[in-house]
Amino acid sequence: MEEQFRYDPLGRPFDQVRLLKIINVTTETVHCELLTADLGSTKAYTALSYTWGDESIKVRIKVNGKSFYVTANLEKALRRLPSTRFPNLLSAYSLLSEDLCLYWIDAVCINQDDVEERNQQIQWMKNIYRLAEKVVIWLGDDHETEDDAHWFRQELWGFQRLQRGDAESTALAMELIRNFHFPGFSERNENLWSDIGSWAALARLFKRSWFERLWVIQELEMAKIAIIQCGKHDIPWLNLVAIVRMILRPPALPIKLPRRLFPYMGAERVQNVAVQGTDRTNVLAILRQTRAAKCKDPRDKLYAISGVITNGAIDFRIDYRITVESLYSNWAWERIQRTNRLDVLSACADSAENGLPSWVPDLRKTWGSDRPLFCMTHSLPEAQNSQNIKYNADYMIKQSRKRRIDDAGRLHIKGHRVGRISAIGVIGDVTQKITDPTDLKEGILAIIHAWEKMFYQENPWSGQPARSFDVDSFPIPRIAIVFAKTILRGYVRWSDEKSPAPLVERFHAWLWNLPARKN
Repeated sequence: MEEQFRYDPLGRPFDQVRLLKIINVTTETVHCELLTADLGSTKAYTALSYTWGDESIKVRIKVNGKSFYVTANLEKALRRLPSTRFPNLLSAYSLLSEDLCLYWIDAVCINQDDVEERNQQIQWMKNIYRLAEKVVIWLGDDHETEDDAHWFRQELWGFQRLQRGDAESTALAMELIRNFHFPGFSERNENLWSDIGSWAALARLFKRSWFERLWVIQELEMAKIAIIQCGKHDIPWLNLVAIVRMILRPPALPIKLPRRLFPYMGAERVQNVAVQGTDRTNVLAILRQTRAAKCKDPRDKLYAISGVITNGAIDFRIDYRITVESLYSNWAWERIQRTNRLDVLSACADSAENGLPSWVPDLRKTWGSDRPLFCMTHSLPEAQNSQNIKYNADYMIKQSRKRRIDDAGRLHIKGHRVGRISAIGVIGDVTQKITDPTDLKEGILAIIHAWEKMFYQENPWSGQPARSFDVDSFPIPRIAIVFAKTILRGYVRWSDEKSPAPLVERFHAWLWNLPARKN
């Protein structure tokens, strides 16, 4: 009977880590040794950023001569890592070309069954990735099962299925990235730039599940040097970022590029794992930026971004012993107490459906407000300046000393009643059931029509629909002005403030100039 590996407790779990040394790789298994080291010691190591993959399928490796089971995706990475010399790195990185056989890998280096150790080590993850000599991003082998789910539009690409991934197709995608240097385009590379197969191979890499994982945001953020590896091929992360920027905002270049394909490549998935331009001191801003990222444990919606926050004001403590509901509620209350604001309400959307108080954001669900409204209430870079922050209903909350939570979880706050909600319309998510990612106008029209119908049912005026009145006649019904102003989120020029006609006229011109529903 095989002997199973057992962890020895860390002597100092708050400043010690385990490092995995790959000893030998055979056709049967991967042989490793697990060492203990002081964090920040002279030992050089590589941190691995990867997805666990299907946890129901485990593969045996040997750790300290004993059996240890890891996911198939990690086992494939372990087989590739020892042979990786990163020959394509720039000369500035030449000191790192020697393979570092010491790795920090969470699934092995943390005793996942020891909740106390897990709590302690997760708090150290920011420093673990920051102190690593480099971070290797493992996207998987040349072919992964998840690739089979991706289809291409025949009318755009000329095919529906790309041939099964292999070393050659990965090499084409990597070559496309590697040869992209502004202004390094040249005629000799024109065949590469116009090769649809190379762009399709790159698009397939963009769709790998690594780009959906929440934890990678912190891992990438902390990396001194990040290297992407797929199969046996590797490329610096910054090279990938450069070509992604070009795909998302194509510049004028003296060569022919298949620009029609760019909106369908999924390059925005690469951009989503970075939080560049996001206020690192604002937890809500980071949560909104990372809301589409995936994690297995809902508590990680908060825990996984703790290393990205720069001012330390996270209002929660990493503890996997508490429930999701307790974590979210405690965090929301602590934030209200510390900031004297109610901005957590901007993240709420039907929280009560999952057993949370309505004032507590359910981070497992769709965000509560759209981007422009969120930016206008949070002093973010997207807002032109702080004087444009028009919506601040909690401005005087610091004067309310009687705020409390009762035994039923209800939040009590002193305030002024300004109105009453009489109806709730459809959620304005134009990305649901979308067929063409480059054309959202049909979805916008449908949503605004639904809002308009509900609005005038609740606020009737002279029995006529809003679209039928003459915008050149006066007086324009006040309710029409209110609706237009609400949809435009208050974006009104000062010169128009006292003249309602231009605002309503602009709104209807914008609305009815949108293309009609396609037949």
